[in-house]
This record gives sequence, C-alpha cells and structure tokens, in this order.
Amino acid sequence: MNIQHVDKKDKFRALLTDMLNGDVPVIFSNDGLYINLYNQNNSKKTTSEIIKSIYNKLLCGLSQSSPYKYNISKDILTLRNLSLMHPRAQLNFCDFYSEYSNLITYFCTKSQASIRAPYKVSNSLFLKGGGAYSPYKDIDIDTVKDELFKRHTSSFFAYKSHNRFYKFFKSDRYFYLEKKFSSMRMLDVANCFDSIYTHVIAWATKHKEFNKKNTGFLNQFATTFDQLMQRSNNNETNGIPIGSEVSRIFAEIIFQQIDFNVIQILSEKHSHRFGCDYHFVRYVDDYVVFSNTTDVMDVVSYIISDELSKYNLYINDSKIDNYDRPFVTKKSNVIAEADDCLTTLYKSCFKRQDDKNSFKFQPKKINSRSGFIKKFITNIKVVCKNQNASYGDVSSFLVSCLSRQLISFVNSKEITDDFSQSDDEQVSLIRSQCKNIIFSFIEIMLFFYFVCPQSQSSNKLAKTVIIIDRFLSENYSEYIDDFRGMVMHEITTHFPLNGLKNKNRDGLSTLENLNIILAVSEFGENYLIPQEKLSKFYDNCKNITYFEVVSVLYYIKDHTFYYDLKEKIKKSIFKIISKNQKLLHSCSEANHLFLDSMSCPYLSREFKKELLMLYLKQYEQKPHFSYKKIEGFIDDLQSIYWFVKWKDLDLVKLLERKELNLSY
Repeated sequence: MNIQHVDKKDKFRALLTDMLNGDVPVIFSNDGLYINLYNQNNSKKTTSEIIKSIYNKLLCGLSQSSPYKYNISKDILTLRNLSLMHPRAQLNFCDFYSEYSNLITYFCTKSQASIRAPYKVSNSLFLKGGGAYSPYKDIDIDTVKDELFKRHTSSFFAYKSHNRFYKFFKSDRYFYLEKKFSSMRMLDVANCFDSIYTHVIAWATKHKEFNKKNTGFLNQFATTFDQLMQRSNNNETNGIPIGSEVSRIFAEIIFQQIDFNVIQILSEKHSHRFGCDYHFVRYVDDYVVFSNTTDVMDVVSYIISDELSKYNLYINDSKIDNYDRPFVTKKSNVIAEADDCLTTLYKSCFKRQDDKNSFKFQPKKINSRSGFIKKFITNIKVVCKNQNASYGDVSSFLVSCLSRQLISFVNSKEITDDFSQSDDEQVSLIRSQCKNIIFSFIEIMLFFYFVCPQSQSSNKLAKTVIIIDRFLSENYSEYIDDFRGMVMHEITTHFPLNGLKNKNRDGLSTLENLNIILAVSEFGENYLIPQEKLSKFYDNCKNITYFEVVSVLYYIKDHTFYYDLKEKIKKSIFKIISKNQKLLHSCSEANHLFLDSMSCPYLSREFKKELLMLYLKQYEQKPHFSYKKIEGFIDDLQSIYWFVKWKDLDLVKLLERKELNLSY
C-alpha cells in the first residue's frame, strides 16, 4: 500500500470527485475543467484571449444557474432523478469549501448515529499495487497533460465508516448490534433531496455553546451555503440538486442535527440511553433502528419521524421493514445464496492453490460453454424464485463479482505464463480453457446486465469488456475476433438500440446503454453498430440531451459510415445552443455542450465557427473579429478539453481513477 499526499490548498480538486462515476457516462469527468481552471489561476503562462473570455463570462460570478437534469434507472420500474450543476456553480462551491471546510467537518461530527460523513479535509490518497491491469499502477492518468493528478485524485474530504450502505451489514458493528438487540427496523426518508428546504441549513447549525461564541461566522456559513445551493438550482428553495457530493454534504449537516435532537429527546424525555436501551445508525437518509422491545422501537421510530417532520422530511411508510433475530432481509438472503452459486461457479472454473508469493488460478476444462452458462443462470433463477426475489435484486451484485474475478484471472500469472516448456497440444488446451472461462464470464455478465440494466453494473461491464479486449489483443490474439463478434452480437441483438431513451418515459436518459456502447468504441471499423440502429436513437426521441449527444459523437468519431447520423447530431447541438444562446452562463446543459463541442475533433471547423459566433455575439461587446482572429480562437479551443477528452482517453484508467472517489 502506497500513500500519495495531496495538496490541501488546492481548492479546485473538489471538482474531480463531485459526481459519482456511476451517475454520468464513462467518458465524462471534470478533468478538463479542473486543468483549465488550475492553469487559469496558477499558471505563469498567458492564457489565450478566448479562454479568458469563457472563464470570465461563463464560469465566474454568483448569479443563479439551472442544472442539467436527467434520469437514470434505479431498478426495473423506478427512475432516479439527477442533476449536473453548472460549472460556475461547482466553482463557487470550491471557494465555499476553501473558506468553510473546518465548519463543514465540525457540523458533521454531531451525530453518533451517522455511518457516512466527512470528518476532515483529505490529505492523502491510498494507492494499491497490482498486476498488469491494476487501477493504480500508473496513477498519472492519461487524461492529464502532466502530473497534476498525482496529487489530486482523492475526494476533497476524508469520510468515516462505510462508503456503501450494504457494507454496514457485513461489518463487526452490525454483528455486535445483533448480539445486543433482538429487533431491527429499517426506515427510509421519502423523496429526501427533493424535499429539503434550503433555509433549514440555518436551523441545523444552531443550539450549541460553540455557536454562541461564533454567531456571526456561523450565520455567514449558513446563509452562504443556503444561497449557493439556491443559485445552483435556479433559485429554488424547495429541493436541492441530486447527485453531487456537495448536495450530500448539505443534507448530511441537516441530518446530523436531526440525529442529535433524536438522541437528546430520547434521553431527556423518555430516559432511553443511546447504545444501551436502543441504537440506530443512519446512512444518508436510511435509518436502521435496534432495540429489545417493541415499545422502545416504536418510541425511537416516532421520535425520528417527528424530528424529521420539523425539517419538512417524512418517513416513507411503504418502506418500513421489521426483523427479529436472526436479522436476514430478503435482499441479504438472496445475495448470500447468489454468492454460494458464484463460489460453485469459481470452483468449476479454477483449480486454486495457495502459494507463499501469490494466489494462483489454474483453469479447468469447460466441456460445453453453453451448458455451463445455462446451468449458472438456472441456479440463480431458482434462488430468486425461492426467495421471491427478482433479477434486479442480484444482477448488479453478480456483474460486480464476476467482473472482479475475471479481471483477477487475466491478471494472474497462470494465464500469461511462458508455455515454452509445454508441448503444442498442451499449450493449445490451456489457451482454449482460458478462452472458454473468459467468454463464459462475459456472456453471463451480459445476460444479467440486459435483464436489469443499472448504471453501476454498466460501469463494471464496460470496464471489464475493455480490459478483456485489450488482454486478448496482447496475449490471445487468435480469439479477439471471436470475442468482439460475440459482444457485438449480444449488443445488436438484445440492446434496445431502437431507442436509447425509453420513449414511453419522459426524460429517461438510458445512461447504462450509452456506457456499453462507449465500451465497444475501441473494437475498430469492422465491429461498428449499424447506422440505422444508432439513428433510431434520434428518430425515436423528441428531446436529445447533452449526455446522449457527446456519447454517440464519441462513438461514431470520424467514421464516414455515420455521415447522416453526424448531421443529425450537429442539428441537435445547434438547436440546444442557439435556443440557450443568451443563457450559456446559466444553463448547465448548453454550457457543457458548447464547451465540449468546441473542443471536439470530430466536428468541422465550419460548424464550430457557427457555434463560436453565437457565443461572441452574445458575450463580447465587440463581436466583429477578423477571420484570422476567429481561426485562432478555434485553434485555441481545439487544443484543450473540458468534460470529454475526445482523443487518447484511456477509459479503463479513467473509470478506475474514479473508483478512488469514496465519498458516498
């Protein structure tokens, strides 16, 4: 384990981890935005005239902005609403972190119940060692021009406890609580982020001796946080943007005070001692309550409910679940049985042998790949049927586990060994066994992804497909065409390419589908998705949005095969930007799309000139620049990138660096 120190004084590093990697397309990041802002504020070099203009006109200031709102699939039936803040709003929060980081961490230490909260400004990054495809082997990621990111790949704050809720249920603390208490109840806050009233941040930052001595500073903190949150969300006071790290911190400060109030009331009015008569933990807006009697459980639950209501937050009555020892939820039960199925699968694939220096994988023979795959899927079906569960309860778990195991396998010494001491027949047999294991795992992952597409599993699947493709190209090139053909057959046969949006559900950007398309963008010209299929993406959707535009544009690149589709994309870009020509400084979608379009090498200079003129006429007092000046502006904008690095982007390294972000 290697510790890489970060620059605590660099306020802009908060940009790098503001959005969770599963909530945006795999090609999206704030890397370019960070580099450009860092250079603008720290570089001794003179920034070009057009970059300075964009910085001053589009990225600076405190006026209100509208986030880019989109939806992703939460499960088979429900959607999750997300917001991508305007870059200017994100920059304002960088300044806020810089000034108030100590108060943020102070207000997030009030609750004994919270199991996920920032507790200090991060000052180090842990880098793991690994094999050929280790995410941390080459930390100076290809998405930067120099070594800026060696110091800037961790989240701005360090967080305590568990970065995922499910990890609590595997922890020592959970098993201790099960020993101590006989009953458990799970509570969920309904529409949490949509219901938060921004002014309540002031209520959550009062009531302590510390506050009495620092009233002015605390009032300033609360007022500033309130105003920034409003401005980032079109001046709305009801609801906060969903998806960003700063929104989770805003909510955490409020919940910290609620937890504190609950514990205090239960002690003073009911003589119930936290940790003795009852216990509860909270992860963001999910509560788990423990007690030994129903009466105490009910008192704790209604006090939580009452205190939440004072902040305009309410328990979701349909999601109250009660458990007696042993504490086994339907989800944990089905996951446990699915895990047993995975163990059986691994044993049928690998001869495992402990070694002092390494943990070895020795491939076994799979007689029938089709039968092997069907048997595993059937076993999972039986598990789901017996537990009255759906594929949605296990699909993401299975994809994640299979991804981890398969990547470990291709990293193992056995699969890349020098077989010079073996005869040709034995070498051929070993390589064939390895191929069957790899192909079987990928086919199983594709099956469980298709039956229940989710953003997190799409990231895992995308990363695995790219890693396996590269591995086969380098080590098992005789199988690369079979692999790419198999994956593309699955995509073109089963993928809903007749509409990457679900036309029956307004506003659904199927981010999951976009991620898989992006994963196969490295397969080459012989494995392109037919234009008519991708074109239906536009034909079947009324409102094409930023993420869809840049994702498809990244996929089609300069392939002449997609000429007609690119013309449609250009019309969509121009429509969005011209419609919001006067609002680039406030409309997040138009701002992101304008900046990425100007840096995109797959759009013509003539088209970029049209977009640039829209900007200059609106934001420059003297918009009539010479031909030479305009050409220079285009050159400058093409030499940088903002949110999508259009060329030389290593998707695996980008995805794995995003995994370093362990905020929530």
